[in-house]
Amino acid sequence: MALHRGQPPVFVQQQLRILTELAGRSADDSSRVLLRLADEYLGRINKLGPEGFRFSPLKSLQLSFVQLLSARVDQPPFRAALERLIKSPTLKDYARARALLPLVEVKLRAIQPAKDPDGSKRGALILAEMVGKLSFSDCLHVPARFSGVASLARTAYGTDPGVQWAALSGADSVPKRYARDFSFVVACSALGGTVGDLSAENRAHLAEIVDRWVKEYKPLVDKEAYPATSLR
Repeated sequence: MALHRGQPPVFVQQQLRILTELAGRSADDSSRVLLRLADEYLGRINKLGPEGFRFSPLKSLQLSFVQLLSARVDQPPFRAALERLIKSPTLKDYARARALLPLVEVKLRAIQPAKDPDGSKRGALILAEMVGKLSFSDCLHVPARFSGVASLARTAYGTDPGVQWAALSGADSVPKRYARDFSFVVACSALGGTVGDLSAENRAHLAEIVDRWVKEYKPLVDKEAYPATSLR
């Protein structure tokens, strides 16, 4: 691909133009073209490998593919294409985190609330998919992991911080606990008002989070060169 000063290579510009056009068309009208382009893109980035992709202009296309496939995730062919993209070791983790959201939403819809009255099954799914076995350091550098947990918790349980806290109580690692705490703080902030307006139980949870920040999170965050944390 020939490079042009101040702008992406011609091939990348063409791809962006095509993807923009596909975004404005119906899924039925664009399905074969988008699926073919997505598979071709996956093949190209896998051939480059993580190091080659790091410096490749193809990197600028990854979020466009994620967004287009995500918008059609309820259709199995597009969902499968998104899953293949996520499994690529070359894809950047911030793009992978965004791609995970719609896939986890599909899985959450498959769990009937009546069969998960305390929300723990859905909570375990959210934490497993968005955080999994990633280290705390990895998650700190991809804040979309934590914001994704907050977004999915709101979708699954509504805006009650206490309900979210209980449903995510299975957090059994430092990054998962941080994700639960982050989700809870986001939910409290979304209510507006002051800390004094929260229930006594939720104020106790906030106090617990502050204590955990000082004793558990901050020592780890201080070791990172460029952490992205929202609990400071």
